[in-house]
Amino acid sequence: MSNNKSAKSYTIDEVAKHKTKDSLWIIISGEVFDVTKFVAKHPGGCDPIMNFAGKDATNAFVGTHSDNADKLKTQYKIGVIKKP
Repeated sequence: MSNNKSAKSYTIDEVAKHKTKDSLWIIISGEVFDVTKFVAKHPGGCDPIMNFAGKDATNAFVGTHSDNADKLKTQYKIGVIKKP
C-alpha cells in the first residue's frame, strides 16, 4: 500500500473473517496486514501467526520482533482499523 494514498479502513469484524491460510489478516498497533503470502516464510513457523489470525497481534509482535521485521511488515499493510 502506498504511503501517498489514504489507508483503507476495516472494522475488527471484517478482519476477523480473514483467519485461514488462504486469507490471513492480522492487526498490529491499529494497522491491518494481509500476511497470507508471508505466513509460510515466517522464521518462527506458521503457528505463531495462525494463533492471531483475524485478531490483534500487537502484544505478540511488539518487543518480540527486530527493527528489520518492523520494516518488513510495511509491505503487507492493507489498511487501518476503523475508529468507533
